[in-house]
Amino acid sequence: MKGKWIPWGSMIALTLLALAAGLTHAQGGGPGNGVGPQGGMDPYSAFTYQGMLKRNGAPVNGLCDFRLRLYGPNNVLLGEEYPSAQVTNGLFTLYVQTFAQYFTGEARWLEIAVKCPGDSGYVDVGTQPLLPVPYAMALPGMRASYDPISPNVIGGYSGNSVRAGVVGATIGGGGVVTAVQRIEANYATIGGGQGNFISGAGATIGGGGMNIASGDASTIGGGYANQARAAFATIGGGGPTDMNNPSATSNRVTDEYGTVGGGGGNQAGSNDGNPTNATFATVGGGGYNAASGYAATVGGGIGNNASQSYATVGGGVGNAAGNSATVGGGAGNTASGAYATVGGGESNLITATYATIAGGYNITVTGPYAAVGGGYQNEASGPSATIGGGWTNTASGNASTVGGGDANKATGAYTTIAGGRFNTASDYFATVGGGGGNTASGDFATVPGGIYNLAQGDFSFAAGRRAKANNQGCFVWGDSTDADVTCNNDDRWVARASGGVYFYTNSGLTSGVYVAAGGSSWNAVSSRALKENFAPVDTRQLLERLAAIEITTWNYKSQDPSIRHIGPMAEDFNTLVDGLGGEGKEYINSLDADGVALAAIQGLYGLVQEKDARIAELEKRVAALEAQNAAQQAQIEALEARLAALEQRLGATSAPASALPASGLALSGLALAGAVVYRRRKGGGR
Repeated sequence: MKGKWIPWGSMIALTLLALAAGLTHAQGGGPGNGVGPQGGMDPYSAFTYQGMLKRNGAPVNGLCDFRLRLYGPNNVLLGEEYPSAQVTNGLFTLYVQTFAQYFTGEARWLEIAVKCPGDSGYVDVGTQPLLPVPYAMALPGMRASYDPISPNVIGGYSGNSVRAGVVGATIGGGGVVTAVQRIEANYATIGGGQGNFISGAGATIGGGGMNIASGDASTIGGGYANQARAAFATIGGGGPTDMNNPSATSNRVTDEYGTVGGGGGNQAGSNDGNPTNATFATVGGGGYNAASGYAATVGGGIGNNASQSYATVGGGVGNAAGNSATVGGGAGNTASGAYATVGGGESNLITATYATIAGGYNITVTGPYAAVGGGYQNEASGPSATIGGGWTNTASGNASTVGGGDANKATGAYTTIAGGRFNTASDYFATVGGGGGNTASGDFATVPGGIYNLAQGDFSFAAGRRAKANNQGCFVWGDSTDADVTCNNDDRWVARASGGVYFYTNSGLTSGVYVAAGGSSWNAVSSRALKENFAPVDTRQLLERLAAIEITTWNYKSQDPSIRHIGPMAEDFNTLVDGLGGEGKEYINSLDADGVALAAIQGLYGLVQEKDARIAELEKRVAALEAQNAAQQAQIEALEARLAALEQRLGATSAPASALPASGLALSGLALAGAVVYRRRKGGGR
């Protein structure tokens, strides 16, 4: 309590009576027998409560809320609230509507509580007994003469009242025994209903019951126990959600220009005692909804709350929207970040600015500009992160993306996971296309899919099964084999294809090469059926040209000088046959190299064949000469034998040469000739 309240009050009996036509009234003890003391009072009664209100000894000025409760000996019989009653220099007047059935002759007490600006709640300021008062009576048709406080009532129950001095007020009808209509402000209008109360100038209540329009130019169309407490407030209809506690669960507008279309227990405005800090708030309908921020809106549903400026909740249940945020519907959704949007779903939460959740369940977005399309338990915590859907996915890197799948984590900046399960993209611009258990942990690394692949080197690529690209620039492909295939060198291409490797270079798959399963060399397509424009090759000429080409050893400039190769230069090789090098003059086609080698072998084979024929011919001639030589050798040997015999004979006779016969001289001459021939043979002559 801000200060000590002191009420000073008195009862002025201004009883408003309306007697049915044909009834007679006399002093007595019950209905129909006139009006007597308290125990026999007329069932239609009201009284004016006037008093002075001080706080800390000083008279109060301003609008205060009053609460009156009627007590019997054992319990509370009736409670009424009087919001925004004018207190001037401490003086106030309340027109109290009571229910006659509670006045049965037993003692009654009236408890007064007050709440003025600055108070956190109602403050009890005292309880006093109600004492008997005299009654005034009016006959039917004579109310204007005898009831000067109700000059503008034009129809309905005669107990309806307009406060004295009010200008231009109108009560069109309505009112019953227990709840008559009341107007305490100028130019106000009650069209009908029962128990409606207006204290705001120019306010309007169309009908219904127990509605209160205390704001100037406020409007209540109908319904029950609705409260338009601020200027230009509007309530279309509806009523309380708890008839045992209607004042606490009815529709109410507490700030200027606020609107409640209908429903029950709805509130438009902040309800903090300041009617101007949550103006233009709107609740379309539903139940227990609150639009408590400036220009906030709740379309309908149950238990929704648009608590800050420009917040919007379309409907659903238990949704909440903060500053300029929007919740379209669903249940238990919260958009507390400025300009955040939750389209629907259940138990979704946004705490960041400009973030979005389209729908789903138990989604969390804490990164500004982040978005989740839907799914379950997905979390986008990185700025501008995105999750399309799926289950338990995380996008925590700046501008990271998870398309869907389950338990995927895009934790690095600008990383992407399209889908799959248990995939991770953890470094700058890393990408996983899908699959399961894949990791792209290097900058700009890529795993397109598959299972248990790892691209941890920068700019690396791993695909298939258990491919491990450990170094930068590695490209690794793994087949279905359940074993690792690894690249541990920078910028290397590694593949395991246990079923063979095939490369085709045309759309019809008729040109290309392959390595067979288990093989170690390329097989090129070379069927005769796939070739045309055949021309013969002069293999002898090709051999001669090939022999003229320089063959050297060398190294590529791109490799270490210690790595040596042998072969011709493309510029020389492609001159061997017209048309070589058509696919690139600076290249040597391996198929052409094989063809040149085979053609050269054929040319060399022809040359060898010719040489072999010539050698065979020469060998034949040598053999004939050797046979002839052998015959001559035999003749020589025979002559030598004869010569030896002659020499032996000559030695035995010791005859002088002059004594020899002529025949002996002839033999000697023959022997000499034979000796000469023999020596020439031995010396290589012919």
